[in-house]
Amino acid sequence: MHMLMMPRLGQTMTKGKLVEWLIEVGQSYREGTLIYLIETDKAVLEVEATLPGVRLQKILRPDEEV
Repeated sequence: MHMLMMPRLGQTMTKGKLVEWLIEVGQSYREGTLIYLIETDKAVLEVEATLPGVRLQKILRPDEEV
């Protein structure tokens, strides 16, 4: 099992906000699948899975900052 982590998208990035989950709890995904959108101080970005998996739970809700 692996955890989904918010990627650090630059040397100065210290936080980001979850905009939207693109997969549901219980849904499986493959490497390269778009899984969520994050907002930084500069842009809204799509994040792809780096490994295959299944989303097991909601840990973070949209509009929460990490």
